[in-house]
Parts: sequence; structure tokens; C-alpha cells
Amino acid sequence: MGASADPSVVRLAGLASLVAGACSMAVGEYISMRAQVELLERLLTEEREAIARNPDRQAAILRARLTHLRSWTDERRTLATRYRALLAGAVGVSAVPEQDSGHVYHLFVVRSADRDALRAHLGESGVETLIHYPVAIPRQPALAETRPDGCPVAARTCGEILSLPLHPALRDDEVDEIAAAVHAFKPRTVVS
Repeated sequence: MGASADPSVVRLAGLASLVAGACSMAVGEYISMRAQVELLERLLTEEREAIARNPDRQAAILRARLTHLRSWTDERRTLATRYRALLAGAVGVSAVPEQDSGHVYHLFVVRSADRDALRAHLGESGVETLIHYPVAIPRQPALAETRPDGCPVAARTCGEILSLPLHPALRDDEVDEIAAAVHAFKPRTVVS
């Protein structure tokens, strides 16, 4: 008994490999997202416990930080401008257009039709990224009973956006390295 060259057997083997690969990717993505959710839940619990243990201390810390708000906001705006200049021309990645000159940039969001591959590439390059809006509002469990419209643009956007590091202590050379890593990305899908 040897291997069969029957085309139907070859097609079936190919289909089985395709299904197995897709299932493996789906399970891997689920595990990755679940780990991220568990980490965020743990951090939120720790933060709530710290605040509950000493609310006066927390208030004092926030009052002290408030004095830096304007300078931190100015620095984030400067960093966002630097990102926009450095990311111009990146293949398959674009900065979300600025809609408001008064934006405080608590996030710096980029879009890529190949977001998950971009995120993996940046992670391998030592750049931590986050997906802040993984589910479109109409798909949120709280709206399930209202049967909202599908909102395909919102759903597609949630699958494409990714937040790059942005905080007042981020140095120009770090932004340069992150932008270089974005430019080194080779997307499988390019959408203009």
C-alpha cells in the first residue's frame, strides 16, 4: 500500500490542512486575546484595591499630577506630530487623520488592513501595542437586545486599528525606532 495520487484524496488532504491551519490560528488568537483581557482585569482589580486602601493618598497623587497636565498634553501633541511625519509613506499602515487640533492624544492610533500581522511584527521588534477598541459599538453585548444595524464600516475599522506607544515620557529616538519598525513591516494586504 502506498500513497494515493487520486485527485479527490489530494483535495481532501489539502482541505483538511487548510481547516486545521485556520482552527489553529483562531485558537491562538483567542488565547492571546483572553490573556490580554485577564491581564487588564487583574490590573484594574489591583488599581481598585490600591485606591480603596488609601483614597486620600490617591487624591494627593492626582492633585500633584494635575499640575503637569498642560505640559504632558503639549508633549503628547508634539510626539503625535512626529509620528505623523515619520509614518508618512508607510506601506499598508496609516495614521488615523487628526480631526481636532485640540486633541490630547491619550492614544496614537494607526490603521492597517493587516493589523494582526503588523501587531505581531511590532511585538517581535520590541514595540508594545494595544487594541483599545476590538468590538464595534453595535456588536457590544449591552446592545444585543436592540438588534442594531450591522455598521460594516465600524466593524471593519475595529479590525484595523492599533494603538502605538504614546506618553509624555516617550523620547524622540523611541518614536523614531517605532516608526522605523512600522516602515519595515511588509503587509500581506495593502488597501488604499
